[in-house]
Amino acid sequence: MDKLRQYETFSSVANMDEHISKVLAHFELSKNERELLWLLAGHSVKFVGVSFLKLDSMAGALGLSKKTIQRALMALSDQGIIKRIRTIRPVRGGFGASL
Repeated sequence: MDKLRQYETFSSVANMDEHISKVLAHFELSKNERELLWLLAGHSVKFVGVSFLKLDSMAGALGLSKKTIQRALMALSDQGIIKRIRTIRPVRGGFGASL
């Protein structure tokens, strides 16, 4: 878990929240993209700016399909609002949750 510290992008939660507020004011995001961004932010406080929720967890929390979550993540990533980093499970192999 301490390896996640290298991906931290903000100095504090307040700094992250301020940045997200600016992003929301600047970009025209859909309702799903806005809700997803706040969900990711809410799960990015232990390692500030780093969230490692799985698609199923995001879909369940927002009451949306996995495909809708994938589209919203792609839209946020394409606009440069988030950066997705693929992870590999060290013990069993295969892909883990993206950061």
